[in-house]
Amino acid sequence: MTDDSVVHSAYEMEIHRRRTMGAISLIGFGAFLLVERTFGFGEFVVLGVGLAMFAAYLLRQRQTNLIVPAGFFTGLGTGIVLVTNNVTPHSVHGAIMLAALALGFGLIFTFGDARHSWARVPATFFAVLALVVLAFAGPWHVAFSTWWPLLLVLLGLWLMRKHRRWA
Repeated sequence: MTDDSVVHSAYEMEIHRRRTMGAISLIGFGAFLLVERTFGFGEFVVLGVGLAMFAAYLLRQRQTNLIVPAGFFTGLGTGIVLVTNNVTPHSVHGAIMLAALALGFGLIFTFGDARHSWARVPATFFAVLALVVLAFAGPWHVAFSTWWPLLLVLLGLWLMRKHRRWA
């Protein structure tokens, strides 16, 4: 009975896998922060964390809820990248951040399981809110704030026409 091979239980293999993943995560995160501090691209930290979680979710072996923080951090990180360093006009930063949150929840809804269908509600809410903020925040604000009642008139005319078809 001098067998050199060691038989490990499923529990021991799972513990080893988790410890290895933890060590790899620490190495990757430490290397990322070292490069970030050296070259100064701090606005990408949240996006990097989100994309790393997203990759871990896509490479998973079993059902997990990792898509929730992955989608949230990816959306939030995208918004942070777009509003820093004068990439976009200041007047639309609020709308961009709301749209980025809509993107994050949309990722949760799109890539998640059936139990993540709840994410459709906040994705839709933040998308509509982003459009409303964008309508009142951009350089077109003056024209829109004057003429938006025309949209109500057009909507009313459309409803009357639609109702007449069914009458």
